[in-house]
Amino acid sequence: MKLFTSILAAAALILVANFASAQEERFEVGMAAGKSSVLASSTLKDTSSQGDNQSYWIGYGIDANWGLELGLDYFDFDKIDSKHESITISGVYRFVPENVVHPIVKLGLSTVTTRVASGFSTNSLAAKVMAGAEVDFKYASVGAGVNYHYISKVGDLDSLKNAQAYVPMIFITFHNDSSVPTNFGSGMNADDAESASETNSSN
Repeated sequence: MKLFTSILAAAALILVANFASAQEERFEVGMAAGKSSVLASSTLKDTSSQGDNQSYWIGYGIDANWGLELGLDYFDFDKIDSKHESITISGVYRFVPENVVHPIVKLGLSTVTTRVASGFSTNSLAAKVMAGAEVDFKYASVGAGVNYHYISKVGDLDSLKNAQAYVPMIFITFHNDSSVPTNFGSGMNADDAESASETNSSN
């Protein structure tokens, strides 16, 4: 956790340094919070209740649509006191990024460390899917979505294999303004609107 926090802080410094220079590439750091619930694994579902989730990530936009992301998800389940740390490398796709409000999806491969109160700990391969929508501003974006986690095992029992969890969450990202959208869905972007306004004023 401390290592990832250090990486995140370093990435934030790089992001700030790129604010003035980057014109096309997107650099971002983000965080999210939500509630985690078990979707599958009968034993885990029967012995746990809803827990908390915090997510952190650093991202790089290859172009307006595609990006890459390194993320840390920390989520737990109450009653059983089961804690999970997931490190994920994801591909990111933004639909109609020229619109201020647009859908976003992420798909990644993870490694998950699971710990329970008894002291048992295990590592396993996993996958993560996120779907949601975000609202872009000059240096920040806010949004909401759902994370889906597939974890190959959270214990040695067969009933603790192929676990699944979902996390409704809200998020915020901080980024440079290289890809600031200007289309609010009206078919006219800010430059067109300004040009039309100047034309009307001259008439």
